[in-house]
Amino acid sequence: MKPTKINILGVNFDYLTFGEAQELLLSFLDGDVPRSVFTPNPEIVMMARKDAEFMALLNASDVVLPDGIGIVLASRLGKQGLSERVTGYDITLALMSHIAKSEKTVYFYGSKDGVAELAKSKLEAKFPGLKIVGTKSGFQPNTA
Repeated sequence: MKPTKINILGVNFDYLTFGEAQELLLSFLDGDVPRSVFTPNPEIVMMARKDAEFMALLNASDVVLPDGIGIVLASRLGKQGLSERVTGYDITLALMSHIAKSEKTVYFYGSKDGVAELAKSKLEAKFPGLKIVGTKSGFQPNTA
């Protein structure tokens, strides 16, 4: 069953607790379908409101988790509020811990030069056995 979505300023967030999100994302690892997961905070939601393509990308993703207490508080203004923050950092650590104990591999794409490489080295040190097979910068400066 697909989680319930809650619309916050145009972004459709999944109504999931941390444990439910972790279980769902771990189930994605056992599939062979590419998935997209986003963890917007209030600043990201405001960026999406100004960029229709970005908003569409967020809303077409498989999972959108609330990475910010402002998102949770805004959700409570409606009839059905989100129960808790599910930060990208915390869910990533939970997934990396699980992946380190498996045969699965990880590839980091995005951010400014050097950030993915730094994340790779720190996570490999924190989770022995974690296999990060590569990194690539995805930063593209805004030229508008």
